[in-house]
Formats: sequence, structure tokens, C-alpha cells
Amino acid sequence: MGEVSGWIGDLLKLGEWLRSPKFWLSVFLFCASLLLVPSVWLQRLGLLNLLAQYRPWLAVIGLFAAAILLAELLTVAGKVIHQRYLSWRRHRVSMDYLNNLTAVEKGVLLGYIKNDTETRNFDISDGVVSGLVTKGLLYQSSSVGHLISGFPFNIQPWVRHHLLGRPQLLQGAVNHPSRRESLDSW
Repeated sequence: MGEVSGWIGDLLKLGEWLRSPKFWLSVFLFCASLLLVPSVWLQRLGLLNLLAQYRPWLAVIGLFAAAILLAELLTVAGKVIHQRYLSWRRHRVSMDYLNNLTAVEKGVLLGYIKNDTETRNFDISDGVVSGLVTKGLLYQSSSVGHLISGFPFNIQPWVRHHLLGRPQLLQGAVNHPSRRESLDSW
């Protein structure tokens, strides 16, 4: 039983190795080097007769390996391009949110800028703050909080930087106190 499972494990490892781009790169380089090396070198290595006999097969295998490598490259490039596109799109949507804030949302963000802080505590059920989190402008920096003093929410660094450079975006803000500010006013 142990021999069978060992044999299957070895077969699985072989399958993984055959799917590896490293394997196909080595096959491609081997075929290309045999096909492109000068005949004088092959003669010295004693491979000239072997190459003459198997040249078409080496060419086909080399082209197959090159096709697999190209497909792998295009797959990776496609994933990178897709991730960059999604990042660009999220940023564009977030910038649109930032440029079209409600007065209350402006008030929440103004508290960060006015108090020169990156963290403010809010009630975990605060709908305005949750909306800003959903829009990607704030994030809950810790799951540890207090029902009375609230939970910590941080402003995204790029949002803070953007608002410091464009304070006019916060004009017309309505005060939305943090949990601590509302407790202090009692």
C-alpha cells in the first residue's frame, strides 16, 4: 500500500514539474541551443549525427515549448493588466465619491483634517461612517473598540493627502462629531 501511494505521489510531482514554466523554458533552451549552435561545436561534442537525425523533432518540441511559454507569459501579463485596471477603476470611483460628498460626509472627513489626526472613534453602527468605509475613503483600523468610546476608524492616506491639497472639497461641511467628541459635550 505504501509503495502505491509513493508511486502516485511521484507521478503527481512529475505532473507538477511538467506544468512548470521552468521545465518548458529548459526544454526550449535545450532545443534552441542544439538547433542554433554552429556545426563545428556539435561535431566536437559528437552530436552532429544525432542532430541530423532528430532536427525536425527538436524543432517541433522547441516550438511547442515556446508556445507554452508565450501562453504563460500572456496569462501573467493579462492578470497584471487586469489588476491594474481594477485598481485604476477603484481609484477613479473613489475620486468621484470624494468630489461628490454629502455635507455630513464632509463633516466626518473635516474632523480628521481639522484635528490633524488619522484616527477617530465612531459608533460601530454609524451609517455615515460605514458609507465612507464602503466607498473606500475610511477603514476600520481595529476590531477592538468600546461601546461607549466607539471604534477606531482611519482615513485613507491618499484621501488625507488629497483633502490637504484641496480644502475646498470640504466646504459646506456639517459637523458630525466622533464618539469621543459627542461624549465630551455631555
